[in-house]
Amino acid sequence: MDVVLSRAPAASDHTLAFLFEVNRVLRADGVFVCYEPLENRTFEISENLKRNLTMAGFVSPNINANGSYVEVIAKKPEWETGTIQPIKLKKKVQEQKQPVVWTINDTDDLMDESDLLDEKDKIKPDMVAVRAEFDCGSGTSGGRACKNCSCGRAELEAQGQTPTKKKLTLDMLENPGVESSCGSCGLGDAFRCAGCPYRGLPAFKPGEKILLPDDFFVDQI
Repeated sequence: MDVVLSRAPAASDHTLAFLFEVNRVLRADGVFVCYEPLENRTFEISENLKRNLTMAGFVSPNINANGSYVEVIAKKPEWETGTIQPIKLKKKVQEQKQPVVWTINDTDDLMDESDLLDEKDKIKPDMVAVRAEFDCGSGTSGGRACKNCSCGRAELEAQGQTPTKKKLTLDMLENPGVESSCGSCGLGDAFRCAGCPYRGLPAFKPGEKILLPDDFFVDQI
């Protein structure tokens, strides 16, 4: 059949078994039209009918109000159940990447890592002497200026004056590093000399107030 028309006194009359039978007698691309009472119609009833139509093999169900009835139109698809259509897929040629393989021949000369070290590289450095060279007042020479002194200690010693360690003041916390001779006080302890009054304090920007963390005065266990 090309078209099947059904008018039911109740929505429950269009059962799933009935819809299967309608689908069986329709030709491919045939149309099924049915009418159900509009009175007491709910959304759940319409959704249940749509679901049964889909399960019976219909496509594109459309439900609209038509006077005192609900008109339902659905189609049987053009293809028959069980139809097989081969799908042609283009073969994707994948470029095979050759793995990188390292080969070592027995005739290859390998370098011994120990040959890269000189005898002087194997000597343990004297840390006291190193500190004396780069950290003012930390060596064994009575606290003389280091070799690369930039904190002003070398100038005072040249004038015969004994440098005294500066004490940290409130003004130095409010305006830190303004009078720094070396200019490295704000970079942290790794760049501060032994007599630097800022040793132990966090790094800072010159002129900006030093903010101490809440646990700064708490003993670390």
